[in-house]
Amino acid sequence: MTYREHPSKVARLSEGQLVGYPPASEEDCTLWVALEDAPDEWEGVLGKRESSETAELVGIPVFAYDLHLGDLVSVLRSAEGADVISGVVADRGNFTFRVLFERESRQGENWRRLMEELEPFGCWFDTWSETLIAISADEPNSQLVADYLTARQARGELTYETGRSR
Repeated sequence: MTYREHPSKVARLSEGQLVGYPPASEEDCTLWVALEDAPDEWEGVLGKRESSETAELVGIPVFAYDLHLGDLVSVLRSAEGADVISGVVADRGNFTFRVLFERESRQGENWRRLMEELEPFGCWFDTWSETLIAISADEPNSQLVADYLTARQARGELTYETGRSR
């Protein structure tokens, strides 16, 4: 089994200042989801319990599909005591984008530029590494973000995909 946990907090730029995603300050669990395209691999995303059976995702999934920042998910407790996502109770309408940069960069070079250029769209960011970054955009801005990423991909600066498969 491989477990990919990213305990970093979601953040964005607001008027040039780095700010955290407010619900993430109340995170109280790691929510695990089995990855559909990778047998025996799991991703752990920060969550905030809403009840004994539900939690809000306060992290942006980097590997799992069809889970997004702010979604309310149903949770089961595994035999080992881990909180495991068993489904989506409420899709809060956010869109996830995953950005991959082919080359290594200086610390912050890639994600900082993304944050600066996408600041007008109110995007949230979760950085897995200097080369892999997850972005969350609300529905009204999601096409603008996709257009921006498509243009940068066409110039060979990055590769991206969406986190929605349906």
